[in-house]
Amino acid sequence: MAFHYLDEERGNRDEWVFCYTGAELAPKARAKATTLLDEERGIEQALAACEAGAAYSGRGEDLTRIRKRLQAKGEQRERCELLARELERAGDTVFELQVADMVYFGMDERISDPIRPATVDG
Repeated sequence: MAFHYLDEERGNRDEWVFCYTGAELAPKARAKATTLLDEERGIEQALAACEAGAAYSGRGEDLTRIRKRLQAKGEQRERCELLARELERAGDTVFELQVADMVYFGMDERISDPIRPATVDG
């Protein structure tokens, strides 16, 4: 991983760009697709409960809203699965990610603030 600033104002996290190869990113995309599949299954369970007349349901807009969420989540998962395959094919090609991309793929825990000094508890 490498990163650089797009502007000279240090510490502006929205201006950072992180560089990863396709081979490094593919497992992250696959992991995200798995997470989305789990979320999709949860929505399917909620839809089934709603259709079965669970206490919180009973209104047509509940079913419509849940079906839309299910469709959107499925589409998001499919895009992520496709992205994983394409990144794997890309291998050594370097891709630039911004902070939002890092957060989406759960990679933001590795970002530190260069302005704040690290403190040692002791």
